[in-house]
Amino acid sequence: NSGDLLSYMVRLDYDILPAYDDLGIGARTCDIVDESTKVVVLSQIGVDDNEGFDAWLEKQPQPIKTLLELCSSPPCLFPVQHDTASDTGALLGNAHVKFTLVTGRPKIAG
Repeated sequence: NSGDLLSYMVRLDYDILPAYDDLGIGARTCDIVDESTKVVVLSQIGVDDNEGFDAWLEKQPQPIKTLLELCSSPPCLFPVQHDTASDTGALLGNAHVKFTLVTGRPKIAG
């Protein structure tokens, strides 16, 4: 939600469950989706256009820098994953996309 306030430099672990609207009954999650299905993620929580951002970013450890910039430009295109049977590799369901982001500096309204 774009109006939410996020704390500074917090790790956010996402687990997105694909869903569809069942004609008035409400959203239902998808157990298995086509292997070609991708989820587009555009993040605006790790980077900012305030003065000094580039210098601040360069001071961050590489793993943090990577998470700050992840999905900001360009957006990420994640494949949907499924739980699979360990013996056969058959899809068991639980369609999902997991990824991690880090919140950056607070944006300052000008």
